[in-house]
Amino acid sequence: VFGIVTNMDWDGQELIEWHYKRCGRSEEAHSVMKEDLGGGTLPSGDFGENAAWWWIMVLAFNLNAALKSLVLGGKWVHKRMWMNAVKGGRDVVPLSPADCEAIRRD
Repeated sequence: VFGIVTNMDWDGQELIEWHYKRCGRSEEAHSVMKEDLGGGTLPSGDFGENAAWWWIMVLAFNLNAALKSLVLGGKWVHKRMWMNAVKGGRDVVPLSPADCEAIRRD
């Protein structure tokens, strides 16, 4: 049993179908923000510094999403491409210009 509270004036069945179609997108966005962009570990015990850190992280997330949509488009829009994690560790390697060019050709 579950409930959906909304201010949309849609038919109930249409609203439930829309809700099911978007399932998982918010969790994916949170994972990218926390794991890929450093939102999971805040730098300070001070609220102001952490708020600035979070704001910059959200800005980076939105710029990344906009650039993927405008430059790459198509099937690449929903892929996690900000950085490639090296397997077995937490080291991060940025995409090379050759990788970006190969993606654009695809």
